[in-house]
Amino acid sequence: MSIDNFFSKAFDEEIRDTFKTIKERNITQAKKLNQDLEKLDYLLRTFETFPPAHTFDEDFLVAAVDGSGISSLCTYEDNFVQLVTAATSIHDTNTRENKPMKFKVIDNIIPNKGIIIKIFNFPAERELFIQQFIDFCKSVYPMSDLIDPILSHMTEYSEWDPKAFQITSEKELIKRIASSLRDYILFPSPLQEDNILQAVREIVEYSLAKQVVLCDLPIKYLILDGSLTIFPPGRQKVPLGDYLLRDLCLNARKHNIILCGLSKTHTLPGATLISDIAKERFGSNAHWFCRIPGRKDPHGKLSIYENREIPPAMAITYIFKFSKTSPIFRIDFDYFWWIKHIYNTDKEIMKEHEIALFRELDFMSHEANWYGYPCPPGFAHKKCTITHVIRELLTSRAIQIAKEMGISEEHLISARKKIGL
Repeated sequence: MSIDNFFSKAFDEEIRDTFKTIKERNITQAKKLNQDLEKLDYLLRTFETFPPAHTFDEDFLVAAVDGSGISSLCTYEDNFVQLVTAATSIHDTNTRENKPMKFKVIDNIIPNKGIIIKIFNFPAERELFIQQFIDFCKSVYPMSDLIDPILSHMTEYSEWDPKAFQITSEKELIKRIASSLRDYILFPSPLQEDNILQAVREIVEYSLAKQVVLCDLPIKYLILDGSLTIFPPGRQKVPLGDYLLRDLCLNARKHNIILCGLSKTHTLPGATLISDIAKERFGSNAHWFCRIPGRKDPHGKLSIYENREIPPAMAITYIFKFSKTSPIFRIDFDYFWWIKHIYNTDKEIMKEHEIALFRELDFMSHEANWYGYPCPPGFAHKKCTITHVIRELLTSRAIQIAKEMGISEEHLISARKKIGL
């Protein structure tokens, strides 16, 4: 379609109507947020960053995991071939050498130098797809049986909300799950390629994160890309990735690792309003963070989130801004870790805990490429990203191998590519 088609009165009017609706909603949100200005007095914090030559009493390791993929490497009739990748980047704070954070060599510690590259092939036939989806998860995620992460999720949720969901007999639950495993899992449709890629990529990312948790390195932080949002189990089917995520949270606590989900897009209503309040209170150059209280908070949720599950179940959500020019980021922490290590009935003690946490996160955010954003996830992203050139080379290689096995090339090249659309 020509660009000239977009420069029209109709386009301009629809855009204006869209932003009019957004502005009207923003006014409503501002009114709601004004009801909670007193709460924001203790939720919104600023802090002094570490000086440039700061030396930690003990340097520590920060790991991050990110993933990428190709939705359709190639297709054959109703068979779809996807490529998924995940990579971890581990950094040492390195203040003892008075140098920037440095890469930790992990060649002999995490398999394949902290990179997972997997092919996921599936047919459009639902029963076959489901079985291959489950088999794929079993092949990559470190566990003795698929029951383990499902049980982890249910056990965690029963502790989080015992009135709504409670496990009375672990033995009975395991027996019940074993006889009807699929009844607990929400599977995407085998015809929704992009949704399947997202689900498979999550599985691969969490699998690599579990390898990091189980390795012998004294990791202090493990940062995932995204939030810690999950579905509650028991009352509904749950995506397989949700089970793995809660299993990951549980195992991270066992290994004294601070697991968090870092979102480049915060998707929180009112975040820009909170940022404006922070700028007015602390100045445009201030480093600040704000906790978003949940339904378990003794003072209740913010009015603007009263009809939303924010923060998500078993998570604690903050937004933060570490640089005048950086966006607002969101970070989620495991609720059970947070209750043990950050929460305190004494507000001043809790404030000290929070500031200590965010000063360390800020220390990770001084890399020039992504100033204001913790650098390990940035390096993990670069490590796993599949460029367009690599995608074309991999597709050609896959087709070449298929030809060697006697499959006709003309049936492997997509119709879109053949006709140039």
